[in-house]
Amino acid sequence: MLGKLIKWEFRANAGLFFGMYFFALICAALSNIAGAIREKTGNGTISIFFSSTCMIMTLLAIVAMFAVIVIVSVTRYYDNLVKDQGYLMHTIPVKPWQLHITKLIVPMVWLAGAVLVALLSVTAATRTMFSFSEIFDTIFRSEDSSKIIGLIGYMIVAVISGFSIFYVCINLGSLSATSKGLMGFVSYIVIYFINQALNLVAMVVAMLIVFSGEADVWAVLNSDVPPNGFIEATFVAAGIVSVICIVVYNLISMYILKNKVNLE
Repeated sequence: MLGKLIKWEFRANAGLFFGMYFFALICAALSNIAGAIREKTGNGTISIFFSSTCMIMTLLAIVAMFAVIVIVSVTRYYDNLVKDQGYLMHTIPVKPWQLHITKLIVPMVWLAGAVLVALLSVTAATRTMFSFSEIFDTIFRSEDSSKIIGLIGYMIVAVISGFSIFYVCINLGSLSATSKGLMGFVSYIVIYFINQALNLVAMVVAMLIVFSGEADVWAVLNSDVPPNGFIEATFVAAGIVSVICIVVYNLISMYILKNKVNLE
């Protein structure tokens, strides 16, 4: 049943999201054409204005593409599972955790598609060659491949964490019978400060580990060059905190959907 839920979720906003993809690519194609015209006609006022306008439109289309996917996905979670549509969603023969996981998986796939479209749009707009093999070699075969893979992993975890926070705030807000939106906002503020406190603790632990062999810690802190392994340790610590928070927030969301959902 989870597969069917995912399929239905994809179909729900396929037209809108594919439309955003297509619009970004069209803007990139226009920017490419404008760049070619500018090369042939020179840096005239009209050609500069046309190429600059197309480039700005391409950048705005890319930003809008990501923003629309996030906003629509979060809004759809709220409408489907917490508001009036929840009466129907919670009566179909599926488990609450399946409803929740579907809303987490599908936006991640749409965002992955948006990343690919953004790469294609940027390369087309800037009139540069796009090579999957070069990207593959850079990520997996270069000297810094471990750092690049780690950074990509951290970004994925950060996006999942963001959706998890939005969803748990929606569910916590739904516990209120009269002020769901306000309680969701208050929950977000509380969770934000909790996250910041946990990240601060994680950073302190990372510093203690990195500086454990340093005789003069203050001299290292005041240095313009960060000590070896400090940046990596910071990212690892933040990633661990994010993974723990993802697990906790999603467990809370699934518990509320199963036992405490309030659709009134």
